[in-house]
Amino acid sequence: MATKKRKCGCCREYGHFKPKCPNKARVQKENERKKFHKQLIKVAKQFAKKALKKKKIHKKKNSSHIMSRVTTMAYEAMRDYVDHVLDTKQPEFTTKDKEMKEKIFGFKGKTSFLSGVKCGGVGDHIYGVREGFQAGYNWVGSNSKWNTVPVTHAENVSYKKVIIEKKKKNLAYDEFSTEEQNKFSGLQMKIYTSIKSWEKYVESRGAYMYWENQRKIDDKFKAKAEEFCFAYKTFVFNTA
Repeated sequence: MATKKRKCGCCREYGHFKPKCPNKARVQKENERKKFHKQLIKVAKQFAKKALKKKKIHKKKNSSHIMSRVTTMAYEAMRDYVDHVLDTKQPEFTTKDKEMKEKIFGFKGKTSFLSGVKCGGVGDHIYGVREGFQAGYNWVGSNSKWNTVPVTHAENVSYKKVIIEKKKKNLAYDEFSTEEQNKFSGLQMKIYTSIKSWEKYVESRGAYMYWENQRKIDDKFKAKAEEFCFAYKTFVFNTA
């Protein structure tokens, strides 16, 4: 009676047994690869599941285009408030003030005070209109010439930002010790000293680059914007 040949318990080939399998290292490596592949698929599925969940939540939160404009409306409300209420208290910006600004910042006409390149628009707000709230302050920036300076669009993105000892700070509104100022580059020192000199001049003229204690007003604008958008959304959703 013929005996049935047995396969190796390791590599599943004939001619040898598991204890003396010549393919043990190869099989072990292949098994580790398969195990890693399974783990990779498992992790990928978990990430996909989480991403899908976040997408559903995000979609649910932003299911109304109207409600997604609450922040924009609150921002524009604050700009109107600055233009038509706060900045009406400013003294007139004269030709002499314009000349003093050009002298302090070192530019002429509509050219960037950083590079001398021609630039259009009203310039950058030294103190951003609502930028202070994000940084933990309670002020809003003026929308007048007392608070703007010419820079190009590319420069506008980061010219006031510095990193000192791994801390992100702003050359316009953050405080700097003498030790920190000593770490400024030549351009950063120019920006910092120009802003501080201009601040002193603006104060001497009885003008304002920013308006303090405006967070409560901003909260009111946000609440009213949300109320309005919700009412408008309800009207739209219930329109036959």
